[in-house]
Amino acid sequence: MTTVPTTATITTATITTTAIITAAVLIVLFTAAALGGAAFWRRATRRCVAALRQADAAARRDPLTGLSNRTAFQHAITGRPAALILLNLDGSATCRRLIGDRMFDELLVILAGRLTQHTDAAGDRVFRLRRDEFAVLTDHAPGPLADRLLAAIAEPAELGSSFAVTVEVTACAGVVHQPNTRTALRHADTALRTAKNGGRGRTVVFTPGVHQPGTR
Repeated sequence: MTTVPTTATITTATITTTAIITAAVLIVLFTAAALGGAAFWRRATRRCVAALRQADAAARRDPLTGLSNRTAFQHAITGRPAALILLNLDGSATCRRLIGDRMFDELLVILAGRLTQHTDAAGDRVFRLRRDEFAVLTDHAPGPLADRLLAAIAEPAELGSSFAVTVEVTACAGVVHQPNTRTALRHADTALRTAKNGGRGRTVVFTPGVHQPGTR
């Protein structure tokens, strides 16, 4: 699995983007106040507020799959969910090399849809954290849910428009009960790595004192 940016880096980038957008909004508002009077001010304010909300939503959304992204995950996990399920595809580098980046992206979109189908109805949330890694925050028993998610990923996927290609992939899952905001991803990643060391399509639950968390 590849190295990802730290939460601090992502948060800093998000804050910087928000600051730039906010500064631009203030410039527009002051200009409106100088040129247009009260009515123009009200219209400009509504438009700028809407633009800020859209920018904030976009900053929390993965552009490829439409899922919530890592920034949204960091906010959501502060709500103290019952469990975190971290999912990562098995052999993704080989799969991407065989089918190409475009079809691999198509595969990720299909898998994101399947994960959403299995989480939305129960009120659980799914996030795309990086290239082929997803996270699910749930207030339900994570074991059965992880089994359903892995089964959904393992179903054959039809890719391509001009010619059809059937692809089958598997994934492993790392589960953390009562995830702590500061350590959740490290513990889930440790369980995930243990699962992958045991083979494809496996699930491992993080156990303090048994699994030694690495760096994330």
